[in-house]
Amino acid sequence: MAGQCRAQPRRRRRGLALASMTEVRGTSCADEPAPTDRDRRWDVGRNIGGGSRLGSDSNGLWRRHRHFVDIAWNALWCRQWGMQTIWTTRKALPSDAESIATHACYREDDAGRRAGYAEWVRPRVGAGRYLGLFAVMNGQIIGGAGVNLLDWGPTRANPGGQLGRVVNVFTMDAFRRKGIARALVAGLLEQCEALGVREFNLGATPEGRDLYRTLGFAEYTPEMRRRVVVAAPSKG
Repeated sequence: MAGQCRAQPRRRRRGLALASMTEVRGTSCADEPAPTDRDRRWDVGRNIGGGSRLGSDSNGLWRRHRHFVDIAWNALWCRQWGMQTIWTTRKALPSDAESIATHACYREDDAGRRAGYAEWVRPRVGAGRYLGLFAVMNGQIIGGAGVNLLDWGPTRANPGGQLGRVVNVFTMDAFRRKGIARALVAGLLEQCEALGVREFNLGATPEGRDLYRTLGFAEYTPEMRRRVVVAAPSKG
């Protein structure tokens, strides 16, 4: 069955081709090696170059299809060891606004912000200004990621004027370090590039920086930020 991991006879393992990756897309293995281990195996894909968007003409093809390579590696691992944990991806819908808000406001002290975020994101999903992907296993959402499409305005480096802001990258604790976040973000970047988006940015935790570097992101320090702090209304 397409998308399932099954132990294969030894004579067939050598013949597994990357051309059949569509049959195993969305497959992950519970005991798959951590991304750093897999990256060492695919070290040709590391440190290819920098930039705040997917790479140059010489390596953009690799970066655009890196998530397919990750998924194919997951399937090969499954076939080698006969393990089975299946997850699939699906696009976010306006009816998923509450789930998106839960990922955006995942901390318990942010729970009060979820209703407002859901109200904000719902029409944007419907209008195509927020693109989201979920990882789903047995009907349960186990991870998600999104991109806000911002009308940034043309610049010398980005004459098209659209900017993709990667947000809400989230994976449930039990499914972390299995390539899910990378596959979701890479899939979203590919969707955005097909729409003509050529520049992306994001906020990264120290733990997530290596993952984003493998997708072509690099630190960008020239910018500054100003935030207006609004005082809470006085009581009484």
